[in-house]
Amino acid sequence: MQIKAEIKEELAEDVLYEFINANRGLSIYEISERLGWNAEEVYNMVKRLEDDGLI
Repeated sequence: MQIKAEIKEELAEDVLYEFINANRGLSIYEISERLGWNAEEVYNMVKRLEDDGLI
């Protein structure tokens, strides 16, 4: 089950990365509202993408 959760998280980060690149300038709240995702989870994923130097 752990591998399945990790794959799901990676796919979500890929979706978020593409969404951010297509919709620059949005706040965490705006991103979470448009994707229908939890704002805290979006924040954590954005932080990881920033830490990895992707955004």
